[in-house]
Amino acid sequence: MYSKDTINNIKYNLEELSSIEKQKKYWFSKSSKIVSSYSELYEMITDDITYKVVNVGLKGIDSFSELVELFKELLNALENYEEPSFFSSDMDIINDEKWKKIVHLAKRVYTLWCLNEEKIFYYLVR
Repeated sequence: MYSKDTINNIKYNLEELSSIEKQKKYWFSKSSKIVSSYSELYEMITDDITYKVVNVGLKGIDSFSELVELFKELLNALENYEEPSFFSSDMDIINDEKWKKIVHLAKRVYTLWCLNEEKIFYYLVR
């Protein structure tokens, strides 16, 4: 089982990944509470805990099969993402068409996560 904080952190990371506006706000210090960057978000969304929640905690529960498959697709897209250049800035990434496709995929995952949030907490937080 997982803590509420762990599950909420995955949701917040998905929310940031699914929104160019939030990325601009967090990555360029326009938020007084949250400071982030492409590399920080990447590390948070592809970490071992997220992997375990998706591939162990949710896997095998029929009602989460679409969410698990989309999340795997998202993680695969992130792992295969190549920055526009070796010296890419966060703004270069935000403006990259390949990145925008990842953001679109993240929106789909985030939407499904939110629709299933109650059930996710039921199955994973006890």
